[in-house]
Amino acid sequence: MQMSASVQQQLGNKLTAEVGYIGDLGRKLPVIYNQNVTNEFNLFNGTAGNFTFFPIFTMANRGNSSYHSGFLRIRAQTGMDCA
Repeated sequence: MQMSASVQQQLGNKLTAEVGYIGDLGRKLPVIYNQNVTNEFNLFNGTAGNFTFFPIFTMANRGNSSYHSGFLRIRAQTGMDCA
């Protein structure tokens, strides 16, 4: 989901200010992770069998992401005018 909002205000005859927000949210993103990471380096675990020493990669929709940003922009009019 993407979000953005901004407000612009003229300050005098030659100055303009703008303040805004930009955001992005991601939910249930696909992620590949090692399900066996806790057992891989546990050499004393003899009850788990041969799969103890190998990674077990699993794909699940459990990833999240977020991005938030604010900005301030000030513009000044130069002496060049187009009529």
